[in-house]
Formats: sequence, C-alpha cells, structure tokens
Amino acid sequence: MDITGGAQKVWDIGVKLRDSLRDAEHKTLIAELMNAVADVKMEAADLKQENLVLSEKLTDLQELKDIRKYLRIDRGTYRLDDENEAGIAGGIFCTYCMDTKKQLVRLSIVQGKNKEGNCRCPGCKNMFFARVDYSNS
Repeated sequence: MDITGGAQKVWDIGVKLRDSLRDAEHKTLIAELMNAVADVKMEAADLKQENLVLSEKLTDLQELKDIRKYLRIDRGTYRLDDENEAGIAGGIFCTYCMDTKKQLVRLSIVQGKNKEGNCRCPGCKNMFFARVDYSNS
C-alpha cells in the first residue's frame, strides 16, 4: 500500500469514528486528525508529481549523455556525422547551448558574407565559423 492508500484508510477510519461518537470533544479531535490526514494526502500527491518530473529530467539527461559520446568538436562547434548510432540527423550544433543549457541546438547557415561567422545558433544567437557542406542546404 502506498502512502496515499494508507492516508485514505486512516481517513475512512476517522469518518467512522466521528460518526459513531457523541462527545463533542472527541469529534473535534477526530476532525483535527482528518485535517492532518488530508494534508498528508496533498503532500503525497505533490511528491508524486515532483518525482515524475525528476524522473523525466533524469531520462532526458541520460539520453543527452548518450548523444554526447557521438559528438565531436570541429572548429568550435559540435558535429554529428550523418551515419551515427544516436538516431539523430547529422549536422553542426552549438557548443555553448550544449555545454551550458544541456540542449542540442542545430546551427543555421547564414547566407552571404558575414565577418562574425557563417552559422548562427537560433537558441543563444552566437555566430560560428563552421565547415559547412553547402550542397545539402
């Protein structure tokens, strides 16, 4: 039985006791007990939700860790070859976003001549000079 089920059982017993008692003082104590049980149930629900969110974050971080082993540094960017086991389309990715925000952000090619770089990160807006295969763009 989980904590919510246990709290529900205590609640049910409290209801039966309250209904069977005639003494006002005992009824007050039972009401206080039931309020405490309700608080426990609410906190248990919050903890379950937090646990779910943390589990999802852990899964995301594990997937990111798995992806990182396929990335290689090339001219200040991360590069993922087209033929990779990560299951992600190859390309060039922002080192800043990956290293600071743990996000794999694909760089966009900037058309025309630009002194700041030939690729821009749509996430952090940093510019990069990257080796780009223009035949695929």
